[in-house]
Amino acid sequence: MPNLTEQLKGSPMITEGDIPKAEPTLMQVIYEAVQKGSGVEVMGVLERMWALQQQDNAVKAKREYKAAMSRVQGKIKAVFADLYNSQTKSNYPSYKALDDAVRPHYTAEGFELEFDTRPAEGDNVTVLCYISHSAGHEENRQITVPMPLAGPQGKAVMTRTHGTNAAVSYGQSKLLRMIFNIAVMGAKEDVDGNAEGMDADHLQEWLDAIDGVGNRAQLKETYFAAQKAAEGDRHAQGLLNNAKNAKYRSLAQ
Repeated sequence: MPNLTEQLKGSPMITEGDIPKAEPTLMQVIYEAVQKGSGVEVMGVLERMWALQQQDNAVKAKREYKAAMSRVQGKIKAVFADLYNSQTKSNYPSYKALDDAVRPHYTAEGFELEFDTRPAEGDNVTVLCYISHSAGHEENRQITVPMPLAGPQGKAVMTRTHGTNAAVSYGQSKLLRMIFNIAVMGAKEDVDGNAEGMDADHLQEWLDAIDGVGNRAQLKETYFAAQKAAEGDRHAQGLLNNAKNAKYRSLAQ
């Protein structure tokens, strides 16, 4: 059997130039710059390299964000308008219906949502959403919503506290729909910003509004407005009726 020397005879010689070289890492480039340059020159090079690296990372993170958002929107199906507003005669989806439709998809793709508020002029509330992605890119969205303080006849039906809660709830739902481009199925969709109804949060707002009235006239008007908002939801209407009776008794004392 030929030895190794004999096996190599006649074989093409492999030179150093024939071996592919890997791209140098950022730390290798920095090390070479430190070895070759003066302190001032090195710092300038490092600053420019760091800025370029950050720009490149930002571009890649945004590209991954957009690709993930596209995948999420491709998986989301239209949401059924499961609630009805008798005042505006319009259908609208509850926040739970929207959340159930999108949360499994956007969390699986590395998205995180954070909601916040900030002051706005007049009887308005600005609702913000901070959208973060696991790749490092972040974007912000916001919407300004009027507080529904007055009923159909222009009389006060909510305190500013309850009106703020209703506006925030509405703004949160609208932002979620806008961010993920969610379509809604229903006979007629609410468009006036006054449709957040008998989900758990809105029911509690009406219960608090009934408890917060100061006299029987306000109780009557607030109760009728709450019952109209809860039309079609017997459970909610029963709770509102119980709250009205309890408040009536307390005002009589």
